[in-house]
Amino acid sequence: MREERKENLTCLAEGCVYPTSLKKTGINANEIIVGPTRSGKTTSVIEPKLLHTFEGSLIINVTKRALVGKYAPVFKDRGYQVWDLNLSEPMSSNVSYDPFEYIHTNEEIIKLAETMVGSEASSSRDGVVDPYWNQSAVSGLAAIMGLAKMNAESENRKVTFSDFYELYNNCKLNMGDRYCSTTLDDLFDEAEYERPNNQFGRMWKTIRGNSPRTAACIYSVMNNAVDKLMTEDALEMMQNDKKVSFEELSTKKTVLFVTTSPVNKTMQKLTNMFFTDAFRLLFEYAETLPDKELPSPVHLICDDFATGCKIPYFYEYLSVFCAKKISVTLLLQSESQLSYMYGKSEATTIINNCDTYVYFGGMDDETCYNISKRRNIPVEDVYSMPLEQVMVFRRGSKPVTSRRYQTFEDGLYKQLFDDSDNEHGD
Repeated sequence: MREERKENLTCLAEGCVYPTSLKKTGINANEIIVGPTRSGKTTSVIEPKLLHTFEGSLIINVTKRALVGKYAPVFKDRGYQVWDLNLSEPMSSNVSYDPFEYIHTNEEIIKLAETMVGSEASSSRDGVVDPYWNQSAVSGLAAIMGLAKMNAESENRKVTFSDFYELYNNCKLNMGDRYCSTTLDDLFDEAEYERPNNQFGRMWKTIRGNSPRTAACIYSVMNNAVDKLMTEDALEMMQNDKKVSFEELSTKKTVLFVTTSPVNKTMQKLTNMFFTDAFRLLFEYAETLPDKELPSPVHLICDDFATGCKIPYFYEYLSVFCAKKISVTLLLQSESQLSYMYGKSEATTIINNCDTYVYFGGMDDETCYNISKRRNIPVEDVYSMPLEQVMVFRRGSKPVTSRRYQTFEDGLYKQLFDDSDNEHGD
């Protein structure tokens, strides 16, 4: 049954339902949703968002495939194209994502390597934590990526992740008494001959010519980054001709489900790489247009936003997203989780650039004290907040304490779904 056209709504709690349009509300559509696992964030925030989206595009990170099966037909009936990027079972995807598809500059290669390695400092074999190992591993991985790109360009084709992966798998360390060489050294020498003083040849010297002990530590960090990123199914998924197009997302009504496993973290870095590209490329595409904004709004829903790896420059992007017709819903377990990932200053900037904040309760000290100040109530009242209760903060309005949004009592939900579809949870 095709529904009549309706406006997009933001449903936050009982009595807290608002138009999404900036013109109607005067505030941006960025949202922070904070609450522990099983507090109802998915049921009471994500589902209503899907239920009441009729225009614009959505990118949704989900951990429950039931949501895809439930809402994909709804969006098709609304005239949307539905893309399914299933990183839990990559071969069941109907679109593919290859991070190399969106690389054009040396700087973007280095950013990709930084995302692969992550921001957490690694330890040497003696257990000493030192950022040097991560920084050197970034240089090593970026060098191999750059070599793969140069090789592909010499064959007049676009580089792929498989090109990098093949080179990486062929890389072996040859340990000497004082210095280390590698099986890729000759290829870097050839690239140096064809392109003297290229950046990636210099980066490769991070490993090449180092002491065996130092080279082995760097190589260990590189292996850890690559092994946690890639599976055979993911590599095969990347060969799918139908690639995610961020330009198409912003010009044609599209919903993209990005599925990750809540227990299998193997593909978490690939998920973070995807969202890193999504934020960057949507922003950069908007910058190329005459009015510096996307043709149609794109809203991204990021589940467990602060449990993966840090998205470079996210706090800077978020401050200008509204002007580009880009907005986000960030689901967190606590504010301290965000601070740990991004640092106190960047975490504060991220929160400050979200005009909506919904609190589902929890026991995190930092979050509870902040909510106490925002709501002007004793902190013990925050710790003991009833389970079905939420607090809603909207810029320009007084805070509201209410019952969490009852999705299954929503008239549109009842119209679309039978009661047997109801499944309570996070």
